[in-house]
Amino acid sequence: MLETLLDIVSIAALALGLGLATVGLVGLARFDGIANQLHAAGLVAGPGLFLVLFAAIGTGKAESITSALLVALFVLITAPLSAHAIAQADRRRRENPDEDLGRAAARPGGIGGRAAGREEEGWSPPAARSCLPIAWCVGEEGGI
Repeated sequence: MLETLLDIVSIAALALGLGLATVGLVGLARFDGIANQLHAAGLVAGPGLFLVLFAAIGTGKAESITSALLVALFVLITAPLSAHAIAQADRRRRENPDEDLGRAAARPGGIGGRAAGREEEGWSPPAARSCLPIAWCVGEEGGI
């Protein structure tokens, strides 16, 4: 009797958690703006995930319970930190829109300028070398 009740509660928690995760993912894809997308992502990382983990605890296996508790602890620590970092980066980008362009905005032609316009202004592409994807490799005099 108790085992059947636990199975029903686990199935309900799993269905509700997956439903919340689905709504959160649809909202993440459809909402405009970082703040609205973070709110939708909170449905996935918050109640949606914890209901699914609660359903995993309902199996009664020690391995599942331990894994679910460790995942819940990890999410409790990392989800607020990542959401805060994303919101802070968005706030900084809105306050200083040219700052996120970094060195690219300062070089001749700016970002997205025509290659011919850059060459006319004396700009040439840097020599091929290993760079981070987010960094802009510049000449040796101002290299990163």
